[in-house]
Amino acid sequence: MAQALPSTALKQTFRLEVGRAVTGGIIEAFSMTFVLYFLDRVFHANDTAKATVISMQRGGLLFGFLVVVLAQRWHMAPSRMTAYVFMVASLGMALSACANTTLVFAIGVSIASFLWSTTPPLVTQYYRANYPGSMRGRLFSASAIVRSCAAIAFGYAAGRFLEIFPNGYATVMWVAPVAFLIGAVLVWYVPTDQQLHSQRRLEKGSYWAAFRWLKQDRRFALAIAAWMFVGMGMLMTAALLVEYITNPVYGQGYTASDIAFVTIAIPTSTQLLTTFLWGGLFDRLPFFRLRLVLNTLGSLAILVIFLSHHFVGVCIGTALLGIFRGGGHVAWNLWVTKIAPEDHVGEYMSVHTFFTGIRGMATPFLGFYLLRHHGSEVLGWTCFACVTLSSILVVPLLSNTDQD
Repeated sequence: MAQALPSTALKQTFRLEVGRAVTGGIIEAFSMTFVLYFLDRVFHANDTAKATVISMQRGGLLFGFLVVVLAQRWHMAPSRMTAYVFMVASLGMALSACANTTLVFAIGVSIASFLWSTTPPLVTQYYRANYPGSMRGRLFSASAIVRSCAAIAFGYAAGRFLEIFPNGYATVMWVAPVAFLIGAVLVWYVPTDQQLHSQRRLEKGSYWAAFRWLKQDRRFALAIAAWMFVGMGMLMTAALLVEYITNPVYGQGYTASDIAFVTIAIPTSTQLLTTFLWGGLFDRLPFFRLRLVLNTLGSLAILVIFLSHHFVGVCIGTALLGIFRGGGHVAWNLWVTKIAPEDHVGEYMSVHTFFTGIRGMATPFLGFYLLRHHGSEVLGWTCFACVTLSSILVVPLLSNTDQD
């Protein structure tokens, strides 16, 4: 068990993370819905351009292990490294806000998304350092609830604004660089003493040192394989959801407010209502049992979304998807704190995000291919099969107990 932190450091970290959750919700709304909406409705981008941008939202995960190593070598607290990354990402979003062409818009968004997705190992490392294990899930889920509220509010406001001002996408886009800058300032002030204390105990290794854990920890290696398959299924679902309900080819063609309602308001609301419950379950249950429950919910959401061809069915499916996200968000960000040695959480997480990046970059292309050439039902069954295979791989891990 990690040593108890002074209450002032814990409270300061929590307050700053709650504030950062507001900016994170705004950025999440962009990445989930509005970037693809602008590419489709404003720039009339082709499938290759859309799939590339979606892939770049996950591409930075491939390089999470590098930012962890750089923070170690520069003796920089993970929270401070995160702040620097957010500052640069804001410049990419500013470039997109100024864009008049598809290429410039895509480049700016891709830079920001790429950089943003390098930071989860850093964030998880300072959560491990600054939050005690007995309440880590609940503290994280509380800020995640605020994040969900911000995403709902911004998604609704931006959707309504775009209906009234169809050409006002640039105005909406300028909110993103501001959100990144505010997030950078907030994370800069996260207490660093415990983070730096952990850094000092680490030996200097190669840039690829984190991957040694796949060989040394069999449980971790099997868990990574299980995450790969559930990630493929759920990422294809998330990446193609907006395309499925936006493009009239599939019989939908909803308005901007309808799209925001189905892809942001419904799933984010159900995520909001269940996140704190999932946080408590994460603190109390063995992780791999919780993983099986999440997989069951995710597979059900997939089938309802893609096998239903009516608005009500899609709404029910996205509601189930939101419940899954409530637990999935907690699990994805914190699960390595259950099994990793205390000072190597960032390394474990960087391996996890590396493989997330691989599937995140590949699955949009596979998803677009399946949807375009085989239809929504084949896409749905393919995603369902991936999640089911993940559950099979989790079964041998059920007898293992968690650490802190």
